[in-house]
Amino acid sequence: MTMFTRRCSHQLRIWSYEFANSFKIFLMLALLSSFLIPERLSAQIVLDGSPAEWPAVLNNAANTKKAFKHDPFDILHVDDQWTGGSSDQDAHPFSDWHWINGNSNDKGDIANAGAVLLHNDTLFFFGDRTATNGDAQIGFWFFLGDVHPVGSGDTASGFVGDHTNGDLLIISNFVNGGGHAVPSIYEWQGKTASAPGGLVLAINPKADLITNTVGSANDPVSVPGGAAGTLMYNGQTWSFHPKATGGCVCADGTYPAPLFFEGYVVISSIPGATPCFARFLLETRNSASLSASLQDLTAGAFSGVPPPPTVTPATACVDNQPVTITSTCALGTCKWYGADGITVLTAADGVSANGCSITKSGLAPGKYIFFASCVDVTCESSKTKDSIIIYAKPSVNGVVTIETGVTLVSDDLYQIN
Repeated sequence: MTMFTRRCSHQLRIWSYEFANSFKIFLMLALLSSFLIPERLSAQIVLDGSPAEWPAVLNNAANTKKAFKHDPFDILHVDDQWTGGSSDQDAHPFSDWHWINGNSNDKGDIANAGAVLLHNDTLFFFGDRTATNGDAQIGFWFFLGDVHPVGSGDTASGFVGDHTNGDLLIISNFVNGGGHAVPSIYEWQGKTASAPGGLVLAINPKADLITNTVGSANDPVSVPGGAAGTLMYNGQTWSFHPKATGGCVCADGTYPAPLFFEGYVVISSIPGATPCFARFLLETRNSASLSASLQDLTAGAFSGVPPPPTVTPATACVDNQPVTITSTCALGTCKWYGADGITVLTAADGVSANGCSITKSGLAPGKYIFFASCVDVTCESSKTKDSIIIYAKPSVNGVVTIETGVTLVSDDLYQIN
């Protein structure tokens, strides 16, 4: 019996040791697989000159602050491009910037552009151009306000919107062969009620930019989805075919070097900058100078700011209180303001625990104004007006004639039989 017990005990220790090791291996594999599943990979952009990870990042619903735009390319007379002497230094986009449909030169012809904010602070961006013949420069605008082109482009058309302190312009120069191109980053500063402000060079921002490089593993690199392209979250298709210029043997659905570029900037490394962008614009230029002649452009919305809330006003009789109004945010959390649109309301003012309703009681007859917004991290939507209307008790003035079926109960009370 003793020998049997010892053998069992010894075997049990062996089994325990093997189980512990097996469990460790299982746990390590589980942890490793959690980093390799697409959802984890889709949270990262790797600056390597390849667009492979971009669709997963942009199409991931968890990444809400992003942009993608496919621009007409290699098509006659339908490509939006700068005109009228427009310059990045112009004070007012709404009056100084102009565009028209035309034909962009090959080396500056944009096909796709996009951007995404990750980790609430790092802005990644990418773009492309269709031909390898010669050097090229790009400028990437990120606007806090609603700056964008309007009109048909059949004739010289304009823009709406104006600069806001904190708008960013990222400029970089690409030479034949590709590789790293450290960008220059400018911030719009100094705008006041009487002065338009201007671009100021940021000192030592954390930023980088790279293209796919001649002779590297990414020369050429596949376009996402190959020649057929890839459907993006906003219904547009990321598609591309390079032009056979400069001796390029160019297959559809590929980026020969250095036609694809990607970069990033850490927003907090620029004093006063904020990631709450509403619009973006990618342009090609003839030099890295601020006064450069501008060529092709593509522009679109950037969802850096949550949409405004939907509100429900309320009405009540003065003797039928409390009364509640609500706000619904598609993104972010609810925030309430008083009638001046400035004073922030709290629980002491009747704001609910989740912040999305206000309950009031004891209000006198009248109309009470409130404003609601949605806040996503540090970015706040525009404010939506809401109201409570309190009505006084109705009163009746007149002469009552007692007729058949009506009984006088007291001085001013009658009963209809």
